[in-house]
Amino acid sequence: MAPKFEKINPFQGLKRIVSVRSLTDLGKALVKLFVLGAIFLFSILSMWKTMVYMPACGISCLSFVFTEVKLLVGIGAGALLVGGLIDLLLQRWLFLRDMRMTETEVKRERKEQEGKPELKRKRRRLHQEMAGEPPLGVHHATLILRGRAILVGLRYVQGETGVPVLVCRGEGEAVSPILGAAQALRLSIVDNDGLARELIRTTKLGKPVPMQYFEPVARALHAAGLV
Repeated sequence: MAPKFEKINPFQGLKRIVSVRSLTDLGKALVKLFVLGAIFLFSILSMWKTMVYMPACGISCLSFVFTEVKLLVGIGAGALLVGGLIDLLLQRWLFLRDMRMTETEVKRERKEQEGKPELKRKRRRLHQEMAGEPPLGVHHATLILRGRAILVGLRYVQGETGVPVLVCRGEGEAVSPILGAAQALRLSIVDNDGLARELIRTTKLGKPVPMQYFEPVARALHAAGLV
């Protein structure tokens, strides 16, 4: 438990006293007092002659008195009903007003949701990477499938890519420089001419391996010790 000194701060107390809710409650009380007082006064003024002459009039005047009392009760009940309806609308307006956030609170909440600037920049960079094209090139490959005068590079990292992706390819004279770069990077190289040709024929750069080649690619990854 921690004390809240603003609860005993006289300036905060004065602010609560002159708040919109307090002034609204004061206005409602004054209006109710004025309306009911006016109704009561009007009824008394309209009945005073009857009250004065009732001893001489006798029982025959009681019916008139009861009628006036019933009218007074009906008017009072109607006034209270109308006042209650107005009070309900006022309380709803005050509740919505209190729930409305200030500009400072909106900025603070936005800052808390978005986090620190460095986290925002990191999220923005990751979003751009995810929204952009997948990275291509032999330096992004984790497995090289080599055939006769043909070569393809696949990228598969558990937890990063759901399925293997074709990131580089080469045929003819282009095989030698790609193979040299792969050997310099110490990438796993598996000889499989048929699978390499099928992937070049059916798969575009940056696209995942077709489903029908999942099993032979998985065997090649297993042979390379990547899974």
